[in-house]
Amino acid sequence: MMSFYQRRIWLRYRGLLLFILFSFLPYCISFVVSAVPLHLLNDSRLIMTSVIYGCSLVLFIVVQSVRATHFDFFRINVLSVALVSIAVGVAAYIAALSVTFSIINILSCIFRDGLPAWVTASNQGFISFLDGDDAFVKILWFLMITAAAPVIEEIVFRGYLQDYAAQLCLHRMPILTAVVSSFIFALFHINSLANMIFAFIVGLFLSDTVQRHGSLIPSMIVHGTVNTVSLLVGMLIR
Repeated sequence: MMSFYQRRIWLRYRGLLLFILFSFLPYCISFVVSAVPLHLLNDSRLIMTSVIYGCSLVLFIVVQSVRATHFDFFRINVLSVALVSIAVGVAAYIAALSVTFSIINILSCIFRDGLPAWVTASNQGFISFLDGDDAFVKILWFLMITAAAPVIEEIVFRGYLQDYAAQLCLHRMPILTAVVSSFIFALFHINSLANMIFAFIVGLFLSDTVQRHGSLIPSMIVHGTVNTVSLLVGMLIR
């Protein structure tokens, strides 16, 4: 049993601590299984990704089962928000893409000799995961990108992180809460400035969705829609 002081500390910082725990979990798993000869398998990246998402889901279930958080992650009727959330996801993709291209065009006027690689590096490398002849592996990767990733990322960023940011702001500054959580979300997608901008704008949509509905289900649908559209567009222009 925790003492009164320990419980106060936990209640105050649980969102931050859980965010850090889930953020470092992939690195810990990668280190632990590094001794396993995954390169001998057909798709080692798929195996590693599956293990990471699977362990993250198990950890989330454990955290919820012991009532370590007060946030009701799934308090909503899925059918009532599904179509609206899909529409918001498409809008988020278009808005993020528009803002990203506008900023890149402005930067192209500044860097007249060509934009540096760190500005425009593509984030479409995940499309290569769908290469190959194994249909089952392609289906698994598609589900990882469009379903598993949105679910886990929403739990971590819009669940634990945004909940902690809202506590810091005393639940009185939703815009600042959205900006902080979206910025940190963007930092985790920082392979290039363009991708960071795109992730930040999408993050604002996701944060607003959670604040409006008080549930992660709509934001998971929005996030999954953005990833699906990004994947399909990337495959078309590849």
